[in-house]
Amino acid sequence: MLDDRVDPPEPGPGEVLVRPTRVAIGRDELGSQAAVGVPGRRFVGVIQRAVGDELRVGQRVVVKPHIRCGRCDLCRGGLGDHCREGVTIGSAERQGCLAELIAVPAENVVPVPDALDDDQAVFAWTLAGALHVAQLLRVDAKTYVTVLGDNATGLLCAQWLARLNASVRLLGSHPARFGLCEKWGVKHRNADDVGRRADQDAVIDCTGSAEGIALAMQLVRPRGTIVLRGGGPGRVDLAPIIQGEITLVGSRAGNLRDAVRALAERRVDVLNLISRRVRLLDVPDVLSSPPIEEQLQTLVEV
Repeated sequence: MLDDRVDPPEPGPGEVLVRPTRVAIGRDELGSQAAVGVPGRRFVGVIQRAVGDELRVGQRVVVKPHIRCGRCDLCRGGLGDHCREGVTIGSAERQGCLAELIAVPAENVVPVPDALDDDQAVFAWTLAGALHVAQLLRVDAKTYVTVLGDNATGLLCAQWLARLNASVRLLGSHPARFGLCEKWGVKHRNADDVGRRADQDAVIDCTGSAEGIALAMQLVRPRGTIVLRGGGPGRVDLAPIIQGEITLVGSRAGNLRDAVRALAERRVDVLNLISRRVRLLDVPDVLSSPPIEEQLQTLVEV
């Protein structure tokens, strides 16, 4: 339940205080409230207390959810996204954004231009991951690319990659979501209806499941590439990786500024990913309810 007895967060050194206005909740976050305390990691909000020269009170911003320590060898070496002591907003270690106020490091904050409304800006972090996949792969007109998973991550990856290569296809399991692919001009099939001919140059697995990785290994050609864009897959037999000399690439974070720019330039559609809207008072019921197959993203108006 919502707790109005919690004291407002007090920003630490180098932190700003933000009032969330929109929060996006995916199916993977449902049922997680008890485990993480205050959930929520993807949001757009308004600065209430600022630091530094770039940020100001009243400015709309989005926030990178991965917070680095700034002290470890990886942070000092320019690999802050892989910080050894890093924490994530909306985890057991760090309060999430499903609250009236949240304190975050100023270095994690990216301003939102006036041309970009809250409903679009709230998807900046999800889009950043899709853009990062495109940076990890060389996707040209001769490359056969398959995206696995018709969740929000998979749909955005397919939509963005299809801008670079018309042969990109998405394989999913929810026919109702294929309408988005048709709207965007993205090829799509039911994952159960395709052959496993090991002929794809690259496969991006956005399912976060062992089944997704197994299918990816059946689809990719020898010496092809599999990109894992999702949660922990559990136990997987990786023998096909060795036998096919397949390159396995992990993809976690992305550039938030690039995503904000792409959204502001209307280069990608995110509004059709919104399945329903709720108020902050309704969030406890939303989080405790089982996921609904047809729904992609729930938008919380704070």
